[in-house]
Amino acid sequence: MARVGSPNFFSTEGGQIDMVSQARSPGSALKPFVFAEAMERNLVYPSEALLDGQLDYGDYAPENYHGQFSGLVSATEALQYSLNIPAVLMLERVGVERFQERLCQLGISTVEKPSGHYGLGLVLGNCEVRLDELATAYLTLANLGMFRELQIERNAVEESRVKRVWSLGVARAMYTMLEQPLPRELHHGLIRKNDAEEHLGWKTGTSTGHHDAWAFVFNARYVVGVWIGNADGRRSERLVGAQAALPLAGRVMRGLDQGGGPAWPSTEGLRNVDVCSVSGLPVADACPGASIAAFSSAQFLNRICRLHQTSRDPEKVVTVWPADAHHWDLAAMSLAPKFVEQTTRSGRTRREFRITSPADNSEYGLTGVKGGDRIRLGTSAHDGEYVHWYCNERYLGVARGDAPLYLDLTPGEHLISCMGPLGAVDSINIVVRH
Repeated sequence: MARVGSPNFFSTEGGQIDMVSQARSPGSALKPFVFAEAMERNLVYPSEALLDGQLDYGDYAPENYHGQFSGLVSATEALQYSLNIPAVLMLERVGVERFQERLCQLGISTVEKPSGHYGLGLVLGNCEVRLDELATAYLTLANLGMFRELQIERNAVEESRVKRVWSLGVARAMYTMLEQPLPRELHHGLIRKNDAEEHLGWKTGTSTGHHDAWAFVFNARYVVGVWIGNADGRRSERLVGAQAALPLAGRVMRGLDQGGGPAWPSTEGLRNVDVCSVSGLPVADACPGASIAAFSSAQFLNRICRLHQTSRDPEKVVTVWPADAHHWDLAAMSLAPKFVEQTTRSGRTRREFRITSPADNSEYGLTGVKGGDRIRLGTSAHDGEYVHWYCNERYLGVARGDAPLYLDLTPGEHLISCMGPLGAVDSINIVVRH
């Protein structure tokens, strides 16, 4: 182990402060651990589709660093792109208190306030951590789920304590999820000797207000952790993890002797699973297509795709998306009924839920008249009931009797779907011609 606490011990600007042991805001550097914990608890799969969209908890509305949303992404893409909304959703699934307990088990001693103090912002770095302790947490991933207490001296009297934190398969899956070329190497088209690709996993972090820049680069041989900032906490727009800390961490990693054992672990602990090509969840009977994804062998396959469901026509499959990112889970959606229960004076009755406008297999011709090429969407739901509409699997919006929804017509064949009360669904097809 090598350790550098400051660039110049004799510097008058904090040179004699050991910044390795100072607690600073980690930004996004904690995100890998919430995804690992979610997989360990069977709450997400690496290929599972998540929504990076607007998320509002009332007094808390997280946003991405760049201020934009990416829409539908896999859990792996969400982690590699360092998207905030999916990370917050993962923490919501895991639970703040459980995640905080896991951080403590990883050797992070500074997240010690009550879980309510941090809330869902914990995964985005509204806490403080030490560089040496966070590097130890990344070492746990690199050691395939085995935690080892940090040992500074080679001949320490006490042996380092070792314990398993995550299963082998979950930790191996994290290798895949965090593997990316270093941006500078990708930009320059770097070619290694013998054209052999050298795998690396990495993650960065940038604290709110640009006070701290972090980067962690690892393989099966080394973990390199870098923090860059000012000892007095002064901010700088240049303190961005990917721009300030990652290049240094990459240079250090590439400068290390890569001899010894394999630099990348085998696929032990993983298994190939047939997943829905849209949701990324284990495939169900109604799914239109499938692909193969690598899951941890320890994960159960009970969370299957509920995105594609049969409608009133058994031969027709409707794709029903949740209306927004809040509580997003495509495996937890209830199977949609074909009927809606209604309580009357004579008892409980059932009525069919269906699209009444437009009619199935309708054909429309575009007129070119301003405001004329659109149709009103209607269902058999009562006026006060909310109905969510989709066109070609794209969410259109919500409607009810006193606030109808209109569809602007465009040429081509279109699948129009809706989800009504209690999750009842229906779908129809229309054709629009020039």
